Amino acid sequence: MHRTKPAAVLAVLALLAACGREPTAARSPSQPRHDVLGATISGPSQVQLNHTCTWTAVVTGGTPPYRYFWSAWYQQAGRNSTFTSPVYEIGNKTLYLTVFDANDDEFTVIKGVSGTNALVGCPSS
Repeated sequence: MHRTKPAAVLAVLALLAACGREPTAARSPSQPRHDVLGATISGPSQVQLNHTCTWTAVVTGGTPPYRYFWSAWYQQAGRNSTFTSPVYEIGNKTLYLTVFDANDDEFTVIKGVSGTNALVGCPSS
């Protein structure tokens, strides 16, 4: 009997192919296991127009050192653990962060950011 791959697996394989990456083989039980890489983006979800705010990568697990790749407002935005930018337009924007660890494991996180006329400012660092 021939089994087909679930749609979620096919979607991940298509995404990897679109990014030019090959799926990696699973680690064998004899290989040492390291903590699973994870990340979040700390920073505001609402920014007053023309205000500059900073967002910070909060990385868990994986194996240091880490490499950071930020993409914001539809363009490459930086390679540090923090990203600072003003917001010039009203509406919803998307902030992407991809983190790689020393083992070349990868984790991507997305945060929605809204530009607004409201007096929301930015949290102080």
